[in-house]
Amino acid sequence: MGDMHPSRVLRLVPLILVGLDIAASAQLKFQSTGPVILRGGEGAVEITLMNPGKDGVTLDLKPGSLTDKASHAMLSAPKITFVLDAGGASLPAKVEPSQALQVKATISNLVGSSTGELQLFNGGTALGKLDVVSIDAPLNISIDGEGTSDKPLAFAYGKIATITLKNGDGETYPVEWTFQISGMKYPGTLILGPKGSSRIDLAPAKMLYSWRDLVHPSTQTGFLMLQLQGPEGVAKELLPARSLPVSVSMMRNGPNRTVALSYCYATFFLLAGGILSLLGNSVLPNLLRKIALRAQINDLADRTSSVSTRVDSYLRVLLRLERKNIDILLQSTGLFSLTTVDTLDQVSTAIDKLTKRLTVAERLDELRREFETAAETAPPSVIDDVDKQLQAAANQLHSFALPDDNLVAANTFLDKAQASLAAMDDPDALAKLVAGNFKTLKTRVIQFPDAYYADLKVALPGIFQILDKPFDDPKNITAEMAFAVDHSIAAIQTAFDYAMVRASIPSGASKNCPQPGTSITQRLVEHECALIAQLGTLSWQAVRAARTLVREMREDIYEKDVIEEVGKEGQAAIVFDTQKARPYLPVYFSIAFKDPRFNSAAAINCLVCRWDFPGDLHENGWKVCHFFQGNEFDMDGGRKITITATIQSEKAAGESGATETIKGVIEIQSGKRRAEYSRAIAESLRFSIAFGVALAGLLSGALGQLEKLDLLPATIAVIALGFGADSIKNLLTQTPGKASS
Repeated sequence: MGDMHPSRVLRLVPLILVGLDIAASAQLKFQSTGPVILRGGEGAVEITLMNPGKDGVTLDLKPGSLTDKASHAMLSAPKITFVLDAGGASLPAKVEPSQALQVKATISNLVGSSTGELQLFNGGTALGKLDVVSIDAPLNISIDGEGTSDKPLAFAYGKIATITLKNGDGETYPVEWTFQISGMKYPGTLILGPKGSSRIDLAPAKMLYSWRDLVHPSTQTGFLMLQLQGPEGVAKELLPARSLPVSVSMMRNGPNRTVALSYCYATFFLLAGGILSLLGNSVLPNLLRKIALRAQINDLADRTSSVSTRVDSYLRVLLRLERKNIDILLQSTGLFSLTTVDTLDQVSTAIDKLTKRLTVAERLDELRREFETAAETAPPSVIDDVDKQLQAAANQLHSFALPDDNLVAANTFLDKAQASLAAMDDPDALAKLVAGNFKTLKTRVIQFPDAYYADLKVALPGIFQILDKPFDDPKNITAEMAFAVDHSIAAIQTAFDYAMVRASIPSGASKNCPQPGTSITQRLVEHECALIAQLGTLSWQAVRAARTLVREMREDIYEKDVIEEVGKEGQAAIVFDTQKARPYLPVYFSIAFKDPRFNSAAAINCLVCRWDFPGDLHENGWKVCHFFQGNEFDMDGGRKITITATIQSEKAAGESGATETIKGVIEIQSGKRRAEYSRAIAESLRFSIAFGVALAGLLSGALGQLEKLDLLPATIAVIALGFGADSIKNLLTQTPGKASS
């Protein structure tokens, strides 16, 4: 009945009874052409009555009891009429010998059974039984409990799934059933009693499930085909049938395991969505920002390397150290760290700070270059002022922390130095400056005894002759004259300083000192020729050297004395401002003397001091700055590093004792590997907890998506749920301080 309309199929209830051919009596033989097919409780069948005997048999056909074949219950006999099949006439009174009658039996008003057996009698003699089949039985059978669309049947692998059928009719139905799902068929039979129910037990096969059913049991619809069992001779297509859709939940595992796997599946894709959210909203922006900061650091590295040796090594080392610390801080930035934004902000702030220091250092370098060029032609007083301002600016930049006040002060000094250099292009201003210096000199000349410098005036007539000129008036000084006039003024001032030193040396005898000042005078005289030569040299460098030499004479400490003091055991040592050097922190090195007179002696400015550090690194200067990386080792593998300082006087080059070497030992602390490892663990735990809490808050929604949608749409929805969660978006974009506020 596959071509029947569905609504009709739903009304059919299978009801079948098997017809039997039974000999009636010795007088009559009974034979039917088949079962009685009933429609609306009515139907007809042809029967043959044959009298094999020699005598006629009285014909008195009447129905007997009706037995339901499924329940074997005795039912009320239906109404039955008999007529001759040939002409529809009434039956004869008797059947003659050897006569065969073709009789049409019509049955009506049969209720309470879909298949049954009707007993026929001829008078009081049983003739046989007629199989009765109602092919329009309503089959009012439905699913009771699980299996409906709103309550799917749990079709769990390895467990028996039970479909409960309920009979809504007052008839007993013997039914053949076939359950079809995903190309598989489960056949069987059952009997449904009036208003009763029956169970069908199914054992799900493994091949019915897909991998998706492990985490998200799919809901499928199987079909339970019900057909009334009929007797032989009745085509199955004629028997009432019904198809019931059965909604099943394809549960590959048991409920508990399925729930657990669903949690794992939802958590995994929620995690995937969360990670995508972090990548898109946090990690990628932070990565791009990190790349941009790396580019800035590389640019700063190039600019730092371009700062020339005109800038003192003290400042150049600080620039390299600061850039290296920024580089390390950027390298320590973890893309999944909760402090990423805060660390990148620190890097950005440090870059701005270094940029400011570097900008001032570059300006200082440029002004030093202009200073060297100007020193060849500019008046010494201008060069002195520029040198003073530039050194003051450099000193302001020596602070490791570098407050803003120091930057402001450094720029102020550079502005003054630039203004002094700019004065060289203003002849009037330059003339006024030189005239002012000349007036100051004339005032000193008036008060200075002639006897103190008479010999110097004879030795240096070229510079002293300006005292007779009217250079106190700026109008008498042209731009071309400014350098020579100002140089003479500076040389005379230095000569007067020397004359005062010479005049201050004790010369008279005392009771306990018959020859005071003899050794001092002798040493001074030994250097007088050098002083006169310097004063007679028309350059600012010579004037500066002469001033330094006068200071050496006043202190009675010369370059050779310093070198010899360094060579004396225990009289000089390398000192630094920390007991142990920590990686990537500045250490300031200098040479300290046991005799305090040497620590501030002018002679040290005439010496060349070369410092040798591990890694073939060198610095020049009496005081230098250096930093260690924490991976330096001595020859024995220890962390006590030997630092060497070599002191040499250019004047005394080639002489015995002109060069001395002093060594010092500094201990370097180990690197930060353990601290960084501990920090990485702490950051990982911190991120895991914060990320886990954010995901836990979304898990119920993710499970809800899995329950409402098919697996693929549900998976996409879960990923989107994790990706769109604000709590995850903000996880790395907010610093801990911001997140708590």
